[in-house]
Amino acid sequence: MTNCNDELILTGAEFVEMFGTDKCKEYFAKYNKLGGHKDATITTAKQKWNIVEVVKIGKGNRYRIAGERSEEIHRKQLQNYSNCGQDQLPYKEILQNLILIYLNNPSRKPSTTYRVLARDLEIMSDILFFASERITIEEQKAYYINLDAKYKQHGHVMFWDAVNKESQRIRKHVESVLKDMKEKGIIRHMDVVNAVSLDKYGREIHNPINVIEVGKIDKMLRSLREAYEVTTTDIRYKPKSASVIAYKEDEYKYLQSLGYEYVYDAVYIDLIATDKEIQNYMKDSLVIDFKKEHLAFAYQKALARENSFFNDVARVKDNHKLYKILGGKKKSEVFKETFTAYDSIDMDELVNDEIKQEKFGKTYATNYEESLKTIQDV
Repeated sequence: MTNCNDELILTGAEFVEMFGTDKCKEYFAKYNKLGGHKDATITTAKQKWNIVEVVKIGKGNRYRIAGERSEEIHRKQLQNYSNCGQDQLPYKEILQNLILIYLNNPSRKPSTTYRVLARDLEIMSDILFFASERITIEEQKAYYINLDAKYKQHGHVMFWDAVNKESQRIRKHVESVLKDMKEKGIIRHMDVVNAVSLDKYGREIHNPINVIEVGKIDKMLRSLREAYEVTTTDIRYKPKSASVIAYKEDEYKYLQSLGYEYVYDAVYIDLIATDKEIQNYMKDSLVIDFKKEHLAFAYQKALARENSFFNDVARVKDNHKLYKILGGKKKSEVFKETFTAYDSIDMDELVNDEIKQEKFGKTYATNYEESLKTIQDV
């Protein structure tokens, strides 16, 4: 479906176009499948997105990618990101208890999104929630300029670095804990699509729709994207382009004909096993515990990125477009991967990259922690 605030659902063709090598694209064009290129292409996607998975929609498979990384990581580092064990989720028990308290609330919504759930659990502050909705540079600038001064103490770049990384980290942890609770038989947890209609007072009503209707909507929206020659990526990152605007107008007209304002991917969660003792937990203290644990975990991750700047061999990135146009040798053929980011940095690059300035001055981890502490109100 395509385009939600945190994720993209891609067809095989769209997935190959975004992440496939030239050979992969040639293979897909001939056989309409990835074949032996599948694992390598998924790994490439994971270098840029935190979550990459194959999902079943209707009779076919789609590729769900979520949590875009602010920095592309080396393929060898992926083992550090794919580990969802206790070391990667130190506050799992706290989060599980918060979810149980939430599920015992009779007025809660039956279906939601991971981000909205994180906000409802109060583990994601309003600032982090609304800031993370801003996708384009223009949206981020407009949002940042109206913030209180306390959020700007460490600068624009540090604020958005913390927002982008930690909103995705919290969302991923919520998803991970829900899946674990499902496996243990504590909750019912499944993917759904919510359709939004309006009541007579103009208030939004969010309800899941059945899979048959979802399939019909997907088919129509796919045909509209083809007609206007737009992709889900265009819709996400180029909202002001003429083709996207035209597409969105027809999309809205179609959904209105069904009685809907918009549709979006969501999850249905419900309690199966009841534990009377969970009512004895102090919700407020659990929220504080979570935020403190999350802050400490985020600082260690930031410190690792800072240390990597000085200690780890930096990846040489090829400019494939220029190489194809102008010819010559790839950068990776000239510059071997023997230097760290610190060793290979030049003054012009340092002047224009505030994140690298922070790492260069060994203030990145500290200021990242302080910025997140303010954002999350810890």
